[in-house]
Amino acid sequence: MPRALIRLSVGMHVAIVMLLASVCAAPSRADDPGAGRVLRGGAFAQDITPQKLPISINGGYTDRLVTSVHDRLHARCLVLDDGTTKLVIVVCDSCALSRGVVDAAKQAADVALNEYKAGLAPFTTVIVADETDLTDRQTLLAIEQNRLLASVALIEALGGGWDSSSI
Repeated sequence: MPRALIRLSVGMHVAIVMLLASVCAAPSRADDPGAGRVLRGGAFAQDITPQKLPISINGGYTDRLVTSVHDRLHARCLVLDDGTTKLVIVVCDSCALSRGVVDAAKQAADVALNEYKAGLAPFTTVIVADETDLTDRQTLLAIEQNRLLASVALIEALGGGWDSSSI
């Protein structure tokens, strides 16, 4: 059964609901090969709020610590299955990735490729896993780049600097 994992920003929620509403409301014709199939679905939200405080806030020039929780963080999941294809959409209340998340995405891509080679999964699973892995790597690199640029800006703002010819 084909599977797909889609990671979306929070702003995509309304578009997804509208899309699902239009798909589920579409009438089927008698000659439609999908007629009679049942679209099953489920949703789940998991609290992912850090349990151990204080914790560093992502981004910024300096390390800032959170000492209390104002709003809980969640990972939300929607699963749709029509018996032929399974679609999984996951959205997390997070703006940064840890190295562990990136490593897990790479492992998932490797597993998907091995499942495909063994005939256990369709190639679309490999493509989606690779896309997730590459997106996570790009995000991690962007975070690292922003951190380094912020460090340089801080050094310059404090009157420091260096000669690029000595690098």
